[in-house]
Amino acid sequence: MTRAEEPRGIGETLSLVASSDGTREKRAAALSAIVRLAGGYRWVGIYDVGVDEISVVGWSGPAGPTHPRFPVTQGLNGAAVASRQTIVVNEVSTDPRYLTTLGGTRAELVVPVDVNGRIVGTVDVESATANSFTESDTSYRIRMILASDTPDIQGYDQDAWAQRLRYAQSSLADALTQIRVLRTRNLELLRRLQPDEWERTGTHSERGRESIRHITKLQAAHDLVHLRQIARIKSVILSEERALKGAARQTSKATAWDAAASSPPTEA
Repeated sequence: MTRAEEPRGIGETLSLVASSDGTREKRAAALSAIVRLAGGYRWVGIYDVGVDEISVVGWSGPAGPTHPRFPVTQGLNGAAVASRQTIVVNEVSTDPRYLTTLGGTRAELVVPVDVNGRIVGTVDVESATANSFTESDTSYRIRMILASDTPDIQGYDQDAWAQRLRYAQSSLADALTQIRVLRTRNLELLRRLQPDEWERTGTHSERGRESIRHITKLQAAHDLVHLRQIARIKSVILSEERALKGAARQTSKATAWDAAASSPPTEA
């Protein structure tokens, strides 16, 4: 197969699978597997949305869903259907709407599928790691734009997420490992993009239409802001450490001088 004949990224791959032969269930399972592997997720499922019930069509992961069918009002899938918006929960144990799909899930993202103004399905993405959809929020947006034609991209309150999802209580080592893994996967995807894929767009709920190129530039600028913040914090810490060490040396000298001055003279 020549390069011109190869599928042009995940968007075309999904389109090819969706239009391929095979049962609907097999196509849904294949699509789930592509999304799961592309994002490095633990479990991905595609659901049908009926009048009263949500039911799984196909999935990819270590096991099938605990609840293959459930009322349309239940779970984060139900919340996505009711709100007609993407639902992102970075710590499912803190959200009373959560309905177990797979034991051990910590974070979940659900995208409603809108066809002609009606929610006909959902795409459910799950991770075993809490706070998985922060750095991966960027990768989610990029993948949605690649896989869909001008999708809606829901904005969110970053400060509220940080506070309510207890970012300050997270292990620094675990957070760094998570960011390193997710950033590596995102860079791998970006390096494989074709020129026209960089110009694909989605519609952000607050900022309007944005291309993958623009989102990537925003992320890079965001990184630079945080790097400067880290540099300033390190500078303040180092200055305080130097001041404390200087004060400790002066205190030690003063203590030694006082000790010497208070000692009785030695007889000749």
